[in-house]
Amino acid sequence: MELLGLQTDIAWHDPAANLAAISALMEAARPAPGALVVLPEMCASGFSRDVSGATAGLAETEAGLALQAKKHGIALMAGLAVSAGSCGANESVTWGPDGRELARYRKLQPFSMASEAESYPAGHRVVTFEWGGFTIAPFICYDLRFPEVFRAAVDKGAELFAVIGNWPNRRHQ
Repeated sequence: MELLGLQTDIAWHDPAANLAAISALMEAARPAPGALVVLPEMCASGFSRDVSGATAGLAETEAGLALQAKKHGIALMAGLAVSAGSCGANESVTWGPDGRELARYRKLQPFSMASEAESYPAGHRVVTFEWGGFTIAPFICYDLRFPEVFRAAVDKGAELFAVIGNWPNRRHQ
């Protein structure tokens, strides 16, 4: 299975521009049919605590990403801010080559130092899906710091972890 990570210069709260950039990258990368293509956390909006701004145009974004998966015959994983009742959810969504959703995972560990949980509360379950002969578990960013969630994924049969992130500023060591 070909695995391809694509990074865009995310346009703040501009899902149409971000979808256009993703489309252009997909055309340039020309992923092999059956590939798993992975996009960053909150790739349609930038990492924003403004839930209404981050979720604007969500239906069109999801439809556009599903179309990209179908057009290229791939599995496409993308991080999105989605509406979830009175707040948002930081999710990883994966579409298959038929454009249908394969998996939807909600970040289990919001970034506490930035009070992310105030805007995007934690999810409650590990998710796995089958692709390219692997059982894959998607995770998001700060989940990396919590080995117990990876153990839970292994217990569910995970053989491959796909961890997406969005670090808009240089990290200090």
